Amino acid sequence: MGRFLLDEIKAPGARALFAAETVKVKRRPGCDVSSVVIRTGCREEEVACDRLLIAAGPWSPGISRALFPTARRDLPIHADTGSYSMLFRFPQITIKPDCRNKSVVLRSEGQHSLQLMMRDDGLVHAATVPPVTLDLGSAAANGRIERIGDDLRALEAEIQSLLSVPSEVVLRRACFSPVTESRLPIISQVPSAWLDSECNGIHDDERRSEVFVLGGHGYWGIAASLGSGKLMAQLMLGEKTDVDITQFSLESHSA
Repeated sequence: MGRFLLDEIKAPGARALFAAETVKVKRRPGCDVSSVVIRTGCREEEVACDRLLIAAGPWSPGISRALFPTARRDLPIHADTGSYSMLFRFPQITIKPDCRNKSVVLRSEGQHSLQLMMRDDGLVHAATVPPVTLDLGSAAANGRIERIGDDLRALEAEIQSLLSVPSEVVLRRACFSPVTESRLPIISQVPSAWLDSECNGIHDDERRSEVFVLGGHGYWGIAASLGSGKLMAQLMLGEKTDVDITQFSLESHSA
């Protein structure tokens, strides 16, 4: 799907920049966006821009703060440390065929749980959702969180204690999931008053900027990406969206 999307982007002549950072937004009178300055390595270039979409997952709030430093509000997207997961091998246990590809919940506390899944290859996948949110800054390189190693070791010890069976860890991993407090995504145009308290005295929350935000899907980002992208394209083009997206607006998340 990733290759398909990249080909679709390039087909009409668009460029896809990798390892690039948007470092500055230039504005017209009235606070509409006129261009963005993009840095790739040591090189900077200015790209004309009349509509700007911020869709950087858990880094979206940091990018918004960097581009609009006098913004009156932050984007309400948080970086949940996502799913801590491990693959275990239990040398003394043979998983029966009828137990494979089945999961069991060992612990559940609200939205946070500890689950095991028996895989076809004989390994056991263990995952948990820790109740932690992080500020990752404005770039992926800033997301080095030392405590994750400690949390993964704690998860390993907890699973081994619960099962009381010798085990070997094959893989440890963690991901950052963009979430909102309501657990609903944001598919929204940004009110001008959110962006800049110095916006020529404009403080009317009803006035819309040409800045948009898409994010906060949590674990469903990849699954919902194509539908969310279509809705966002319709919104940015001023078309009627296929479904009502009122509940995904920034105003709904700030209520």
